[in-house]
Amino acid sequence: NAESSLVKIAQNLNLPVSTAYRLVSEIEDARMLLSIGRGRYVAGPTLIDMSKGISFNAALIALGRPMIKILAAETGCVLHLGVLEDDMVTYLVREGKGPQTRLIFSEEGKQLEAYCSGIGKLLLAGQPEAQLDRYLETGPFVALTPKTIVDPKMIMQEIENIREKGYARDDAELSPNLQCLAVGINAPDGTVIAGLSISRLLDDGEAYDYKSYLPALRDTARQISSQILGTAFTARHFLKFESSSDHLPWRPMGSVIVLYLERRSA
Repeated sequence: NAESSLVKIAQNLNLPVSTAYRLVSEIEDARMLLSIGRGRYVAGPTLIDMSKGISFNAALIALGRPMIKILAAETGCVLHLGVLEDDMVTYLVREGKGPQTRLIFSEEGKQLEAYCSGIGKLLLAGQPEAQLDRYLETGPFVALTPKTIVDPKMIMQEIENIREKGYARDDAELSPNLQCLAVGINAPDGTVIAGLSISRLLDDGEAYDYKSYLPALRDTARQISSQILGTAFTARHFLKFESSSDHLPWRPMGSVIVLYLERRSA
């Protein structure tokens, strides 16, 4: 989940900054590192695919926050970026300022049940059928408001509707008067890797046109997806291990990686 600066990388390798920059640029071209601005880097999708112990969350947070902050300021609503972990939604980013936004209870790093929130239902809709069936067997699900959907069959029906429409809603299911709209951040092959939601509290009797937020929310999600994964390939498509290391498509990068390991071990 960490990030590192170019200067720190150069110091760790005992290299001039200019030399480290050239090496890092080659690694970045192979999507093993992602630049998050101001000379800082996090693990990229290719490196993550090579090492399952590295989390993608750091890249999501660093690259997603600036765009999320802009949309939150433009709408006056609360924006969340979240992922599904252990059947719960983990909030990675929460942005939004103003008197109303303080009434929406959420916090970065905290978890929330998936079945009763827009972002949670969106992430559930992106799960394979076997995992979704297992999740629906973990009930009973608790009704937090009169509108909370708790019947597994109705939850499944809601998920099917989400898959068809491409977005999810929370219509006062988590908290009274709270409205939430969520869309997916997708890999180029359509895999849902995270959810992006916009939330606001309504006054009693206030009309709410949730579809007015949908274009901007989808556009921000596409921008985040493009920043993180690019539009031409997924890490899995880019890096295909064959029976022999001689067939690795990123073979020219090998000398750079070996250099890094040798310098560190020295």
